[in-house]
Amino acid sequence: MILVISFLQLKLQKDPLFYVNTHKNHHKYADTDRDPVAPTHGFWYCNMGWFCNNHHIAAKVPELKAQWFYRLLHDTYYWHPTALAALLYLHGGLSYLAWGMVCI
Repeated sequence: MILVISFLQLKLQKDPLFYVNTHKNHHKYADTDRDPVAPTHGFWYCNMGWFCNNHHIAAKVPELKAQWFYRLLHDTYYWHPTALAALLYLHGGLSYLAWGMVCI
């Protein structure tokens, strides 16, 4: 489980605390103004804009915050994709970097 979650974080879709909180709010407030991915906000916002807008995030996921692994991923989020990018570039140059980051 830890390995799978570590690989999922490399997809640059933020850490599990952010994603789980957004998912919980989506199901709790489905299709209302408080729904972070509601279609009432428009096509682009409900598909991609919510990811860049953090006004709805309070990270209220105590069941994940209680576990050291999720706190570690949250605190070191930017280091994981940065390390992957550096390793890909050092191993194979720009082509490995481009394809490696796209294919993840």
